[in-house]
Order: sequence, then C-alpha cells, then structure tokens
Amino acid sequence: MGLEIGALHVRRSAFLRASPGRVWEELASFDRLAAWFGLGHTLESCEPKLGSRIVLSAESDAGRRRFGGEIVVFEPGRELSFSEGSA
Repeated sequence: MGLEIGALHVRRSAFLRASPGRVWEELASFDRLAAWFGLGHTLESCEPKLGSRIVLSAESDAGRRRFGGEIVVFEPGRELSFSEGSA
C-alpha cells in the first residue's frame, strides 16, 4: 500500500476475480472509471494521474452531493487512491 491511513480515515476496497492488469483497465480512463462507479454515483471529472483532482457526485435525501479530492497514489496496475475533501 502506497498511502498511510490514519485513525480517522476510511479506506474502501473491492475484491475482484480478475488480474491486476484487467482491473487497472477499468481505472485508467475516464469512461471506464465512470462506468465502474455506476449506481447512484456520477464521475464528474478526473484525469487519471498523480496530483490531479477527482470529482464525483451522488444523490441523497438532501439533493446531489459533490465530493472528491486529489489523487494521492497512482501506481499503474496496483493502486489508485484519492483524498476526500471538498470538490
């Protein structure tokens, strides 16, 4: 893991029956990443590279909420992590 997670952070992971290379194909382009988030979430902006921003939105009882942050780990074939902050 390329990012140290503190006590007040949330880490979301998914276990998939696919090779790391195949999974990375889904994370490495805007269109494929948008499809992966799917149900209830919308990928609004993302340039898949270290230091860029990712912005998503989701519907809630209070309306559409935007969230996202900076891509802090981008290791092709291994890990994509982004900070959570105001989008």
